[in-house]
Amino acid sequence: MVIQQESVEDYIDLIGRNLEKLITHCYIAKAQATYLKERKQDLEEETALLLGDFAENYRFTMQDEVQGFHWNNSQCTLHPVIIYCIEEGSLIHRSNSIISDDNNHDVAFVHLVQKAVINDLIYMISRPKIIIYFSDGCGAQYKNRNNFLNLCIHKQDFKVMESSHVMA
Repeated sequence: MVIQQESVEDYIDLIGRNLEKLITHCYIAKAQATYLKERKQDLEEETALLLGDFAENYRFTMQDEVQGFHWNNSQCTLHPVIIYCIEEGSLIHRSNSIISDDNNHDVAFVHLVQKAVINDLIYMISRPKIIIYFSDGCGAQYKNRNNFLNLCIHKQDFKVMESSHVMA
């Protein structure tokens, strides 16, 4: 909690500035949620929509740990991915979570997540023709030149006809 004392005029100005940011944020969030909903409703056979984002790193703990284990700082990365696709005319989803000791939330890790999820996706849809990726658009992980290069060679890497990346 932060205690802040302002004059009435400064407080009104502060609220006005922050409301402008909030209004923009709310508009973008609603537009993105609407777009995602429409994409899921309009999903076609042999098309998959993958929604993924890094979760925070988790520290390994034990319930009754000995004192020496308390100083162990080992962590793992969780990267959940939800796969949406059409099966027998109905929208289905499957939740995946990639767990790794790689804590470098970078493009190489995103590529490995794609590889693992696409291998799983092949069992759901024999060989998807189109994959649509949704993410939060973090620059270090998703929204950078290296990831766009990965999308350009996506067909060669994963034998999928098309791919696109939508960033929230």
